[in-house]
Amino acid sequence: MFLEMMSIGSLPAFIIFIISPEKIISLFDNHSLINFLVNLTEYERSLYGFLIVAFLFILKAFLILLINYFEMNFLKQMDLENSKKLFSKYLHSPFLFHVYNNPSELTQNLNDIKRTTSVIFGFCTIIKEMLIILSIASLLILTNVKLFSYLILILIIPILFLLNYFKNLLLDRGEIARIFRTKRLKTIAESLSNIKFIKINNIENFVIDYFKKNNYLATHQDMVANYISKIPKVILETFSIITILLIVFFLYTKAGSLVDIIPIMTLLIVSIVRFIPSIGNILVALNNYKYHYPALKSYKLLFEENFNDNTFNKNTLKKIEFKKQILIESISYNYPNNEIKILRDLNLNIKKNQKVGISGKSGSGKSTLLNIIMGLIQPTEGKVTCDGNEIEGNIKNWYSKIGYVPQKVTLFDETIKNNICFGTNKNYFDDKNYDKAIKLAELEKFISSLPDKENTKIGHEGSLVSGGQFQRIGIARALYSNPEILVLDEPTSSLDKKIESSIIDSLFQIKDLTIILISHNDSVLSKCDKVINLDNIEKQI
Repeated sequence: MFLEMMSIGSLPAFIIFIISPEKIISLFDNHSLINFLVNLTEYERSLYGFLIVAFLFILKAFLILLINYFEMNFLKQMDLENSKKLFSKYLHSPFLFHVYNNPSELTQNLNDIKRTTSVIFGFCTIIKEMLIILSIASLLILTNVKLFSYLILILIIPILFLLNYFKNLLLDRGEIARIFRTKRLKTIAESLSNIKFIKINNIENFVIDYFKKNNYLATHQDMVANYISKIPKVILETFSIITILLIVFFLYTKAGSLVDIIPIMTLLIVSIVRFIPSIGNILVALNNYKYHYPALKSYKLLFEENFNDNTFNKNTLKKIEFKKQILIESISYNYPNNEIKILRDLNLNIKKNQKVGISGKSGSGKSTLLNIIMGLIQPTEGKVTCDGNEIEGNIKNWYSKIGYVPQKVTLFDETIKNNICFGTNKNYFDDKNYDKAIKLAELEKFISSLPDKENTKIGHEGSLVSGGQFQRIGIARALYSNPEILVLDEPTSSLDKKIESSIIDSLFQIKDLTIILISHNDSVLSKCDKVINLDNIEKQI
């Protein structure tokens, strides 16, 4: 602030020092300094004056760049920390949170972090620019109070107009833009996930038109907001020119001499040239705040929201031993806000190393039962125990005993080894567990046939490997952690019966592994030690 005053104030002082040096000299009491200044030639006065003014402006520029660097670095760290915090909150949220929230909306919330950071940057800009305006205003007040009053009276009209006119317009457009940005993300994710269906049904143009609509509505709001952000600059520049002309005319009519008003004119012009961008930046920051307010509000609620993951508030240090059996005792379950019970008073005993099959019609609660056994959701009534200990209070330890293979395995566009060892730092891969996993999943022959062996990339969603190998990689990933329990949610249902039988047979040969699987295939179920038919819980196949 002080440096801003000094640098701008030095310009009229420099002009006065050239034109009328006696006015500057009269300000000093030091006789040695007065004698030095009096003896300067016009060239020397110009040179020294130029060097002082240039030094002040260079120093100001250096400090501004330094402040800008620290400001940008601070915002970067805030962006990184908040993104990590929100992403971490999502991953640590209970399973039901993900059941009831669309991934596209969660992705949009993460994208909104950048927008909220820009709003925070706007507030930093407002503070910085207000200090600059205050320093310029102080300089003008010290120089000519009446001149400053005229300047404020003229500029206050467009400023108030710009602040009020666009307020509701930007708030509404910000809300609309956020809705359609979410829809755009959802369209992209769902379309790419269903590319086979889209191609076979020849509906590419239909999907493109739907994307085009959402993309247009989102982008159009951004365009309007950007256009509106440029309006203040144009209006303020116009008013500033009119202001300068009016004040110069006023000063000239009062002074009667152009030479007498050159210093004050210089101060005025430089002040307005610096003053107007600061006001413009403040208005842009305020408009951005209004436009991004829906994202900021949503972001604030997300961090304040309590997801009530009670599972992790309990004792997670007590170790669960699995030496005898898992008991499902009189469990019932209905999803929140739904009174219909998917499971009702279910009892089940799973002994260690037993191979248990679960069957039933669609909607009978097969996957829900698996989720309860794995501890992803808690039963509405009843409990799940392992050797007498409730899993609910020891969930982290319970997770460590489970390997899970879903119906639709998700693989990454990475190497086979990185996919199997997913979740482990590359520097700490357990080669013994890896070798055991690929052997049990019968992947050794396949991997050895590849030119790059386990370092072969499998493509997006495993597009470069066959369906059978794709599922085996998913199974190997579940086995890599050396689990005591392997949970299979119809992982081979999309494969032909021969491959399915081969995979199941290889898994069932693992003697020291408890397997719980869902299947509709009677041939697979017949291999199990016990089968629970949820259509008729009393019927054991």
